[in-house]
Amino acid sequence: MAKAQKPMDEIAGSSVEKKQLKILITGPRGQYKTRSILNMCNVPNDKEPILSIIDTENGSDHYGGEFRFRRFRSSDSDEISEYVESKIKNPLGIEVIALDSHTIYFDAVKSKYADLYLKRMPTSSGHKGEFYIFQPNDHAPYRKEIYDFMRACLSSPFHFIWTCHSTSRWSGMKVIGEKPDGVKGIEHWFDTVININEKSNGTFVAKVEKDRTGLLIERKVYPWRSQDDAFELFEPFRALLHGEKLPEKKKEVIEKEKKKEPIEETAGERAKPEEKKKEPEQVNPPATTKIMLMEVVKLKKELRIVEKADWDKLVKPFKVDSAKDMTVIQLTAFIKQLTDMRPTSEEEDKIPF
Repeated sequence: MAKAQKPMDEIAGSSVEKKQLKILITGPRGQYKTRSILNMCNVPNDKEPILSIIDTENGSDHYGGEFRFRRFRSSDSDEISEYVESKIKNPLGIEVIALDSHTIYFDAVKSKYADLYLKRMPTSSGHKGEFYIFQPNDHAPYRKEIYDFMRACLSSPFHFIWTCHSTSRWSGMKVIGEKPDGVKGIEHWFDTVININEKSNGTFVAKVEKDRTGLLIERKVYPWRSQDDAFELFEPFRALLHGEKLPEKKKEVIEKEKKKEPIEETAGERAKPEEKKKEPEQVNPPATTKIMLMEVVKLKKELRIVEKADWDKLVKPFKVDSAKDMTVIQLTAFIKQLTDMRPTSEEEDKIPF
């Protein structure tokens, strides 16, 4: 048997291969994420498409007459993996693979494993009408499948651009921001991460959470009022994908922004949040409390939480002995937590698991 050849290293920067773009765009629906990708990769009608978009939400249905691209419609995780594998073997001129969205793919993988776990439960008949609540040790297998899929994408010759829904980031009982609604640590797999979020006045902005390409200014907040703003933000990536030179004016703006010193807050500004007086603890109105406790009981039955130990784990973070001891604020947060544990979510069109 021939001896396996040792892997060879290379001097950084010596490769003539094109740099691979790895872009993650997170944010709510209807905020030009899909259109931005299609515009970034668009080609004239007389040229073959360079983009293949994996459409899990039928979000590209209305764009066929406006942009030129290939499309694979599926929300089945196995079909998606097989499709990417087939493209790696036979690209057919494709240079960019987009996944729109990772959240649906993520839910599909979880759903597949939930069905498997359900069938293995001694007390379960394995019917689709039932649902499974993931236990702490159940997450590793489905995460491994997702990570393996992401590694396959990383090792492929394609640029890849993914979209992802956003969800609330919690610290205790308080929402402190937003995070991608997907597999844990997804941001670390990408060189560029752009988060679209809504400000208190109802307008949207795009924040560059991370950028290793040097084409955007990291931590900078860009306007996101219309598709024109969206297309403008991704213009440097469009130029790179099509082998075009970035306009000198655009390059000057980027370089000028990079040289700006970050704004530092003063000691007084840092102290302001601490100087705020604590709001008096809310007293529970009896009628309100009764209605909320009835909702808690209803959700407990719906989720089939029968073991006291399982219930105590859910109540413990609120530092009370039972739901009856919670304030209205705590009950509101607890009801949201239980609601999020449901197998379906009408707001996010989740796949049941």
